[in-house]
Amino acid sequence: MFALAVLDLPFAADKHETKFDQAQMTLTPGSPLILFHEEIKPVPAAKEQTPILVSQNFFRHSEKVSGTVSGGNSTGGAAHSPETVPDTFSEFLVGVVYGCQVVVTNPTSSKQKLDALLQIPRGAIPVLKGRETRSVHIDLEPYHTQTLEYHFYFPAPGEFPHYPVQVSKNEQLVAHAAPVTLKAVAKLSRIDKAAWEYLSSSAPATTC
Repeated sequence: MFALAVLDLPFAADKHETKFDQAQMTLTPGSPLILFHEEIKPVPAAKEQTPILVSQNFFRHSEKVSGTVSGGNSTGGAAHSPETVPDTFSEFLVGVVYGCQVVVTNPTSSKQKLDALLQIPRGAIPVLKGRETRSVHIDLEPYHTQTLEYHFYFPAPGEFPHYPVQVSKNEQLVAHAAPVTLKAVAKLSRIDKAAWEYLSSSAPATTC
């Protein structure tokens, strides 16, 4: 607050003009301002192996359950979390909200300061205050695990690549999940007839 007080910034900013031309943005400030720019840049793999474990799994937002994280991929092995989700989906229903749970584990005896890059699948739309891409700083104590989540839905059918979670330390890549291609469909090819959603709306009537 003290630094801002001596920067001659106005208490009320004038209207700034913003114009977009495809991927290019032009900002014309109406008054003095502080501009912060963030970008994603490629980083090399860490020369020294840091045994960080990372896994990611998808779940249907309305059907999140307790269990064991499975189907995850990492550079160091599978990870576990106190709050877990079902197996990775083979199909995603259009218009339905899904989530991705990312589990990062520090199996070492040293505190790890990490950055996790999260991104929703291509073709999807973020929901629940999510963003297309975001970076999260993580301070992981020894032998601790941290869980991150983001949510999205597919507005149209298709097959869409998903850039997996990337974990870096000191601007060097230390762990990542495996890239996958997700299939969004208008109707699921396999229906769980034991699920309450099917029983309550689509199951045939029976005679008692």
